[in-house]
Order: sequence, then C-alpha cells, then structure tokens
Amino acid sequence: MEFLNPLVFLLILLPATILLFLLSTHSSNFAKIFDDKNLEKLQIFDTRLSKGARNSIFFVSIFFLALALGRPVMDKQKIKIKRYSQNVAVALDISKSMLCEDIYPNRLKFAKSKIKHLIQNSSSLKMSIIAYASDAFMVSPLSSDPLTLGFMLDKLNSGFISRGGTNILSAINASIKSLGDSTYKSMVIFTDGADGEEFNEEIALAKENNLKIYVVNIGTKTGGPIKIDGEFIKDSNGDLVIVKKEESIKSLALESGGAYIDAIISNKDIDKLISILQTSIKSDNLKQEEITTYKELFYYPLMMGILFVLIGFSSLARSKNVYIFDYYHDSFIYQ
Repeated sequence: MEFLNPLVFLLILLPATILLFLLSTHSSNFAKIFDDKNLEKLQIFDTRLSKGARNSIFFVSIFFLALALGRPVMDKQKIKIKRYSQNVAVALDISKSMLCEDIYPNRLKFAKSKIKHLIQNSSSLKMSIIAYASDAFMVSPLSSDPLTLGFMLDKLNSGFISRGGTNILSAINASIKSLGDSTYKSMVIFTDGADGEEFNEEIALAKENNLKIYVVNIGTKTGGPIKIDGEFIKDSNGDLVIVKKEESIKSLALESGGAYIDAIISNKDIDKLISILQTSIKSDNLKQEEITTYKELFYYPLMMGILFVLIGFSSLARSKNVYIFDYYHDSFIYQ
C-alpha cells in the first residue's frame, strides 16, 4: 500500500499538535475555583463519555480522515494503451470582413462556435490556434486540453480585428512553426475567402512542408455590409461596402491534398471535417502510452472517520444552568 498525497500528513501535523496541546491544558471554570477534592463532591455523574474519552474519539476521527486525504492505494499496475494522434493548426481569419453579419451574429463569432465544436469533439487531435489578417500570430500553442484551447479562443474579440487584408501565406508560415517537427501536418482555415485568385506560393509552401490545408469557408454568396463600432463601412462614394464569400481559396485546399467545406448552420460540416481528419491519420502516427491504475482505498478510512465523528458528537453533554452560592459576596455564581 502507498499514499498518493503524503504531503497531507505534514500539513495536518502542525494544527493537530496545537489542538492537542490546547485541549490537554484547558481547564474548566470550576477547576479554577475549586480544588480537586471539593470539585469531585460537586460533580454530577452521568452515563455520557468523559471529556478525555470524547477528545480521544475526535482525534481518532482526525487520524482516519487524514488517512483518507492521503489517498491510500494498492495493486499499482501499468497499462499500455495505443491511440492515434495528429497535430492540427487551426487558423482563424480575423480580418474586418469577418464582422459581416450575413450569418448570425457575424462571421467571426460563427467561426469561433465552429472551432469550439471542433475542439470539443476531437480527442485524437492536438491543436494550436492561429489568428491572422494582414499578419498572423499564435493564440495558443499545441494543446490537447479543450478547456485551455476554448479559453484562449474566447479571448479573441473584435479588438483584434485588423483593417488590413487577408494574408494566407503568413497564416501558413505561423501554422508550420506551431506544428514543429510533426511528420504529418494539417491546417484548418476558418475564413470567408482571401485576396487574389491564385495561390501558387501558398500551395508550394504547403507541399514543401507536407502540410494539408482544409478550408471551412464562412459567409453567403449574397454577402452583407460590415459594421465596426456601430457604424457600417462605406466606400469613397458613400455607398455601403458589401463583402461576399470568396470561393477561389478552394484551389488551395484541394491542391495541397486537403478538403474544402462550405460552412452551414448546423455542425454537420465540422463533424464531416473531424471524420476526414481522423481518416487521414497514418498508421505511423500510432502512439503507445503507459498509464498507471490503482485500487483506491480511501473510502475505508473515510467511513471510519465519519463514524467516530458521529460518535463524538452524540456523546456531547447538554448544557445545564448551574448556580453556585458565593458566601463571600452573598450571591449566586452562574456557570
């Protein structure tokens, strides 16, 4: 048998010692007034436990509760498990066109909800998060913790919106750096399109680094205006600027060996993406991990501790009003 939390015993030792000292040195008000011989004559005996016995019971309960907190275990075993894993960089377009409200509440918030669904339903994927517009920056390094990734994603808000263009090349470079030395690299881009019609440089960079690019295109073909700080953007003629979903980026996804997906209201598009990513995991991405299992024993001392606590409290004497006549002052002392 061993304890997984032995530090608990050190933390409890000091307060338990102080409590023991205070209880052992504490004397009642009667003991301060009468000597032992007279006090014995004044005491009324009943069937309840004595103070010393009750204190002993409480200390035994503390002992068992401390054992439970120490988490005793036995039958330690190591189990080897095999699972596939893949590193994926998730790139989110935060250019000003992503504030278009042709999809509720806007393209940026809609994309973030899609990414959250991807994070929460991809246990075999280890992800980094990249944000980009005219430039790219890392929001979160590679992580398999959905809480961490979700927290970092929530920190991206409209304050990060760039008024520049959409630089896919910078997002690819940042994604490659975040993926490190991974043999198989995948990148998922959430965007409403990109500047330009050709992506020869981006495709060459992706192939050079064995990077597959998956594009989730967000927006509608009819498009909509862009609202920033409560006002719609207008062109030099005073007309509303309407941004539509650009589909030319489809060539980047297909020629890099990835896939292109048009975003829909439900999460079936992301479920399909997850299925594609998991299918693309190679056999040499199989990783063997060793986990340790135990037989937990904490509930035994925990039950004993609770039992002794109940016994201790059930033996507490009910308070009674006792009056002692003080001959010197011709009055009663209330105890």
